[in-house]
Amino acid sequence: MQPEISNPVVEPAEIPEPVIDPIEQAPPDVIAVTPPAEDAPSSTGSTAITALQVDPRYPITRPEYPASSVRKAEEGTVELLLYVLPNGRVGDAKVSRGSGFQRLDEAALREAKRSWRFTPATSGGQAVGSWGTFAVTFKLQS
Repeated sequence: MQPEISNPVVEPAEIPEPVIDPIEQAPPDVIAVTPPAEDAPSSTGSTAITALQVDPRYPITRPEYPASSVRKAEEGTVELLLYVLPNGRVGDAKVSRGSGFQRLDEAALREAKRSWRFTPATSGGQAVGSWGTFAVTFKLQS
């Protein structure tokens, strides 16, 4: 009599659900507004007077956590330098301090350019373009 052989049950490996920590931002009164770089767009040619603030009508969306970064357990914080146009959209975005993983940096840049909106800075009561910093933290759930 031969022993009975059964096929093993293979269950998919559990990959932790990626979680992006809430986007970290300094309080609006202390967000650094820096002068535009020489090659950056500028509608007024000067630095805005007021600080960047998230437009409450358009909540900040979370960047997609790259699947390969999830598999490789890559985590980190990306600091972005954003140029906000007078209409509140992001006109330019650069990495001012990377996470250490290019995929995470690119995901944050892509999302900022695609869908983020801010309340534009003002000068003399008029909306103006301005630079500000914003940080995104990518963190896997434990």
